[in-house]
Amino acid sequence: STSGNMELREPAVAGMFYPARKDEAIAQLEQCFAQIKQREMVPKAIIVPHAGWVYSGRIAAHAFALLKNTSVRKFVLLGPSHYVYLEDVAQDDHTLWRTPLGTVPLAPCAFRKDGKAHAPEHCLEVEVPFLQHLFGNVTLIPLLAGDIDPREVYDRIIPLLDDALLIVSTDLSHFHTAQDAVRRDKRTIAAIEALDYDAMLKHGDACGKIPVLISLLIGKKLGWKCKLLASAHSGDVTHDNDRVVGYASFALW
Repeated sequence: STSGNMELREPAVAGMFYPARKDEAIAQLEQCFAQIKQREMVPKAIIVPHAGWVYSGRIAAHAFALLKNTSVRKFVLLGPSHYVYLEDVAQDDHTLWRTPLGTVPLAPCAFRKDGKAHAPEHCLEVEVPFLQHLFGNVTLIPLLAGDIDPREVYDRIIPLLDDALLIVSTDLSHFHTAQDAVRRDKRTIAAIEALDYDAMLKHGDACGKIPVLISLLIGKKLGWKCKLLASAHSGDVTHDNDRVVGYASFALW
């Protein structure tokens, strides 16, 4: 970062994916959480989208709201690396992340450190203010998954979940017509809800496909169930239905 502080990761997409000013960010988060009825479910993991908040923030909030049912304040964030090619799962090499809502500490883990992959990445950063808004102080273990066989890595994440909750970050289909996107996303959603690894591998259409597959293996191993909470696509907001991105949020418990 330009401040020369090697410990601190500055936000990469504040002012783009979400407001850079604290008051505006809080106002938008409050909008995302408005009108969400509180469910009873106590999640072990959630799957959330990572587009700009105006597109997918409300869908994500359906899942984040469930976290209020738990006392856990440590979160493993798992998403795809959009900017740097990885062949493994990498943690960040900073010890703190800053967002417009403040600074949160990272907990170390055994995965390789790769600050270059994390520095520009939006898919985990956009989720952090939701957690800060709900809980104030949280601890994060941000992980980016590259081109890796999910079966070779999922059981290395399980020990982290002894005292942490898993947040998987993914969008669904990209740049199809709304009609086509809804059809594709239905198949992906069905595979995720069924914790069906093979169906997700074959038919799943998601930029975070590998993180999702990892979560399905973890869920199967730990005997979790999965339920869709909300879904939409960008055309619902932009009213341009020619080229849309699909979004969905899920609870695993």
